[in-house]
Parts: sequence; C-alpha cells; structure tokens
Amino acid sequence: MNKEMKNIVAAAAFGLATYTISGTVVAQTTCNPATADDWNCVQYQNGMSTTYINAPDNIWFGPSGNDTTSFRFEGSSVLSYSFFGADCPLMIDGQLKYNETEDTIQIRVTDAEVVAGDALCSQINLVNFPWTSNLIPGTNDVHTPSGGFTTGTLNNVEIELFGSPVCSGSLSNVQFRNGNPISRVSYFTFSGSVGACSVSGDVYADEDNDVNAY
Repeated sequence: MNKEMKNIVAAAAFGLATYTISGTVVAQTTCNPATADDWNCVQYQNGMSTTYINAPDNIWFGPSGNDTTSFRFEGSSVLSYSFFGADCPLMIDGQLKYNETEDTIQIRVTDAEVVAGDALCSQINLVNFPWTSNLIPGTNDVHTPSGGFTTGTLNNVEIELFGSPVCSGSLSNVQFRNGNPISRVSYFTFSGSVGACSVSGDVYADEDNDVNAY
C-alpha cells in the first residue's frame, strides 16, 4: 500500500472513530432501576417494534430517534366554553427531550387535532404549536416503573372555536403514566382549564409508538 493510500485509510478510520464517539455522547448512558425524584431511565419504541431503545441525550426526538418524527397519542376529550360543549376524539403528536446531566425531561406537542365526534367537534381548532411542558424531579412519582404518575403544566395552548381564538394559556395538572405492566402503552390524563375553556381527557400512545420514563 503506498503512502497516499495509507493516509486515506487512516483519515477514514479517524472519521469513523469520531462519528462513533460523537454517537456515544448523544446517547443515554444509563438506564438503571428508578429511584424517587430522579429520571434514571427514558426509553421509546421506533414505531415498528415492541423493543424499547434508550433515549438520546439532550435532543428532541420521536420514534426516529431525532426530531423528524413525533410520537402519537389518541383518545377522547371534552371541551366546554360558555354555552358550548363537545365530546370529541383527540389526536396529539409530540416529542421529548431528555437531559441526563440536568436530570430533566421536556415535552413539546408538535400538533393536535380534534377529530370526528359530536357535530360541534369540527368547529374546534387547536393552534399555536409547539405547546411545551417540563417534567422536573420533585414531581416524579413514577419511580415504580409501572405505577404512579408525574405531573406537568402544558404551556402555550390555544383553542379556536368557529375560526376565532377564544382560550389561550397554560393547562396544569397534566399527568403522565407508564403502562401497567410497563410493556403496555403510556398515557396522559388531563382535567383543568385553559383561560375560560374547561378541558379534560385521556390520550394513549399508539401501538409500537410508546415512551416510558421512570
């Protein structure tokens, strides 16, 4: 092998090593049995398999492992505003960011849609994405992986009725639960108010699209 070819091979090997090291830096390095008030384990499915994968570290991610996809949750919701009331199916897409060093989890809702239900459901629009929330140690009660829940506040929520904005603000007491057993899909429950709107509901992760945090 001549000197020029050796240099090319050495450069390629160095590039591969650098790529491998950088990949390790952005991967969650631990997934230990959970303890109270500490996020030790965040795992997700890739949308095609029941196998769980350790979350990447400190980047927004969906089932692809980066921010090009979102996890989907579906369920039911009830919205009331003044004399308006509707019971509607709800679909939510979102991503997570886990920071292992700071021990925090952030959530952002990238899209949400009220789908067919009561006749009035078609008049509800959910806008102003992303909606964001932080899940901070101290509110983490899911250290038993398949039991308990953690609570966050969803910010920047905006609701339109008949094409006009009517309610905006934060929705508190949004609860996240892992499945029980943990192999079952995770889900969010919420019941509260956004401005003058009252909202409640439950949304569940789609099959093979699950996220666990404990």
